[in-house]
Amino acid sequence: MIQTTARLFLFLRILHFLQLLPSLGSQKMLSQRFYLKAKYLGYNPEPCVMERSLFLLVAFILIAIVAEFLFQF
Repeated sequence: MIQTTARLFLFLRILHFLQLLPSLGSQKMLSQRFYLKAKYLGYNPEPCVMERSLFLLVAFILIAIVAEFLFQF
């Protein structure tokens, strides 16, 4: 139980570090960051909800795989 809790805590810290899990009240800043990054990269500055959801899902899965791999050792 303690090991599972430690894994979950580490995983949430990684998500927070990558800013995929924003702090309370920072959703506006996160949206502005996506807007500016998209504008800088030449994409449509209005972020599509589906694309963002897909990106977060893929990032979540990759982080979970890496975290599980790290805990094997």
